[in-house]
Amino acid sequence: MKITLKFLKEKDACDEGLNWYRKQESKEVMDLLKALIKQKQHVWAEWLMRNAFNPDQFIRYRDYDSKLLRTTIYSHAYIRDLVMQYGLSLIKEGIHENNFGLS
Repeated sequence: MKITLKFLKEKDACDEGLNWYRKQESKEVMDLLKALIKQKQHVWAEWLMRNAFNPDQFIRYRDYDSKLLRTTIYSHAYIRDLVMQYGLSLIKEGIHENNFGLS
């Protein structure tokens, strides 16, 4: 599923984020999320997931995020990586179900 510049603008993405997006070869949501995670841009990755998830997926993601933060003793960076990986799995599920409503 491709993320469009129009979609990002409609969701009020920041100028810096739009510039980053324009430089990316692939516009596929999975590729964008992987690139953000690899670059340790977890806030941007979370923003993209929050705006790309359907409401049920976002609630499941936030529930997972809050449980993990409450129960783990690992570093914040490790937690963010785990949460992002879970988010990617929800994105894959959404793509499989084709229920994001993005064009």
